[in-house]
Amino acid sequence: MAYITVFVALLIFLSEFVQSYDFIDNNRSAAGSNYVKLNLNLTVGVGAPNGQTREMIFVNGTFPGPNLIFDEGDEVEITVFNQMPKNTTIHWHGLEMKNTPWSDGVPGLTQTPIEPGERFVYRFTASTAGTYWYHSHSRMTMIDGLYGSIFARPSSQAPAPWHLISNETEDIKAMQRAAADPHLILISDWSRFTSEQYWETIKDTELEIFCVDSILLNGHGEIYCPPTGFLVNQTLPVMQSLMGNATVNDKGCLPFVPAVESIWLPLGHPERIPKHLQEGCVTSSGGVNLTINVDSREQKWINLNWIMASTFKMVQPSVDEHDMWIYEVDGSYVVPRKFQALSLSAGQRISAMVRLDKQPGDYTIRVPETGITQVMSAFGTLRYNNGNPSRSSRPHVQYGSLPAHGNVDIYSPWIPFTDNMPPFPAHDPLPQLADEEFLLSLGRVNSSWSYTMVGREMMPVDWDAYHPFLFYPNDPDSFNEQLVIRTHNGSWVDLIIQTATLHGDESAFTHILHKHGSKTWRIGLSQGIWNYSSVAEAMRLQPDAFSLDNPNWRYTWLTSFGEPMWMVLRYQVTNPGPWLFHCHFEIYLAGGMGMVILDGVDKWPPVPEEYRTHLDPSRPRRPPLAKNIRTFSWLEALRNKRTGFD
Repeated sequence: MAYITVFVALLIFLSEFVQSYDFIDNNRSAAGSNYVKLNLNLTVGVGAPNGQTREMIFVNGTFPGPNLIFDEGDEVEITVFNQMPKNTTIHWHGLEMKNTPWSDGVPGLTQTPIEPGERFVYRFTASTAGTYWYHSHSRMTMIDGLYGSIFARPSSQAPAPWHLISNETEDIKAMQRAAADPHLILISDWSRFTSEQYWETIKDTELEIFCVDSILLNGHGEIYCPPTGFLVNQTLPVMQSLMGNATVNDKGCLPFVPAVESIWLPLGHPERIPKHLQEGCVTSSGGVNLTINVDSREQKWINLNWIMASTFKMVQPSVDEHDMWIYEVDGSYVVPRKFQALSLSAGQRISAMVRLDKQPGDYTIRVPETGITQVMSAFGTLRYNNGNPSRSSRPHVQYGSLPAHGNVDIYSPWIPFTDNMPPFPAHDPLPQLADEEFLLSLGRVNSSWSYTMVGREMMPVDWDAYHPFLFYPNDPDSFNEQLVIRTHNGSWVDLIIQTATLHGDESAFTHILHKHGSKTWRIGLSQGIWNYSSVAEAMRLQPDAFSLDNPNWRYTWLTSFGEPMWMVLRYQVTNPGPWLFHCHFEIYLAGGMGMVILDGVDKWPPVPEEYRTHLDPSRPRRPPLAKNIRTFSWLEALRNKRTGFD
């Protein structure tokens, strides 16, 4: 009898495993199913994605983690098994978690950390089609490898913008096919140093460090070590002007200068930086680079879905001799526009249609860093009809991201004209006024690596991770007006973002702002300082800076580089829950650049009992953060904790 029981259990396990494996590997039919179950097993091992051996994270034994392919509307159940020596959580970036905030994956907000040896079940609806990704949401562990791609196939009945790219019937059909079967290109930055080593170096040296070894494309890359003179010549003029007489080093990394470190530069200790982290380039290769094989005799268009899974890098992808029609940004259709290259920042996703109308051969895919933090690049290949490796293709951009010729249109989030890609189909006009407004001042405080979203206070990296706001929405910390916003269901909210006004941060670095739980419309944008008492006054005095008629709608927004600017983000509260609003540069979030938005406190969602079982009432509560005081001392007290959340 015991043998029969074991045999039956084994059959059940194998059945679930095969279902998950087939689903993850995209072997499921396009028709899909209503309910999808899969398992993700997290382990730590040794790998060398760019040829350098280091400890890293694997998901189901792979790096990056497996692609997760859903159909729009699927009910999804993902069980995460943590077999790592540290705790973690997983965030499903861009999926709105409508009515399921307990699956958003943010410790201290929506769940407790998943401890070593434990499991956590995430349940949600893939309610919107598009390109997304998943990643760890604990400290800087993304740079250790815990991430992967997500694609939710659109309904064939959904309106699509293909006719705005071409009115030819065959082109439209080809784009429909390409949209349902995209090439997912996951871009990430990679260092030979683990997240703990990197973060400890930043704190120990009191320096803001952006240097990595490689840009990876779908988990593979190389370390290129061009001559330093070449790297200097490839440096953006604007960056060279900020460096004065200094230059980039042999890894293409920026020197430590006032424009980067601000008034805290004299406090820095560059001599404490480990060898090879900031300089000391050593070439290596992680094997076969990205190659996309196409047959232009059968395919007229392909779909390149770029996913930026970086810790703090920004890149500028292009395909030699090809145009890219951007039609989807952050998972939603936009009015298409044609570019030869596009800028992509941490957390963003951009999907582009590419016409296959060139001669058979190999065309280089170039993915340089934008040059804002480092001069470096990654490369892949678009191979037509078995290719012609001996043929050299004509580039649109150079190694350091500069245009290679005079006819290069580059999508840039810093240029309002190129960044004007409103939703498709058009949204209804927004209301003239919001119900509530919140002014947020972004920047550095106290050191080169500590940041705030609200002018002074910093969000503690371990802010009561074991007592999540979802379960305690009325605790004292939830009324901290410096780090928490409370809204009512159905209300319209304006978030006014101001940069480069804090002492010591006048030459502000760009920030990538991401709100969990809902997208926002950017209704206002301008250089300068917000000197208005309300959004209504700003609209009256500066009308050209605003638009309520189908404005851009995103999950991720970039602030400008180097000078004061402001933007106004608007959303309607329709998804109650505790949502994180933060900068998606991991070092900035770890340094305090985040805050909590408790949306719909009057309609707080009841939490299923199974999620309450993860709470441990015996754990002592941290004392509430006092209002109007700096939280920097709390961050300092956590410097020696290196094994996850406490």
